[in-house]
Amino acid sequence: MFVRIKRINGIDYAYLVENEWTPKGSRQNVTAYLGKVLKVQRQKITIQRLTGSNYNKLINDLIETTLLDYGFQKQNQHPQTYILNDITVDLLQMRTVPKHKPAVLALEQGHFCEQTIAELIRFSKKENPEKTAVALASALLQAGISISTENMVALFESIA
Repeated sequence: MFVRIKRINGIDYAYLVENEWTPKGSRQNVTAYLGKVLKVQRQKITIQRLTGSNYNKLINDLIETTLLDYGFQKQNQHPQTYILNDITVDLLQMRTVPKHKPAVLALEQGHFCEQTIAELIRFSKKENPEKTAVALASALLQAGISISTENMVALFESIA
């Protein structure tokens, strides 16, 4: 599955799409509407070394750092909630919403949304280490999360 962007009346909207092979060739099926695409600008780049061996903690630290780099502010009363202007990212409920409507954040070359973040959080080891590394890198790229080589190694090792 992947995120497809469609421009309608000058506004970008995101859809979750999967490929299906038929006798006539590949066909794409829209499986879910993800919301309006919101473009946010990175305000800083934090150089952080991920430490520890718990995958969930490492991925949460990476997501938090990414959101903070884009100018989101962490809410004290709701520690898994981040706000930038009228955009709220709730990591407990896995939602990105402006004004109570679903949305997708365009970050780097990827799309930060409920599906891409859930895929990262639920990521599991594949048949072999090479496939695991490729799938993890792909999941990070799809979510728009940049990662240093050193942090990628730490994240990969926490899975194995």
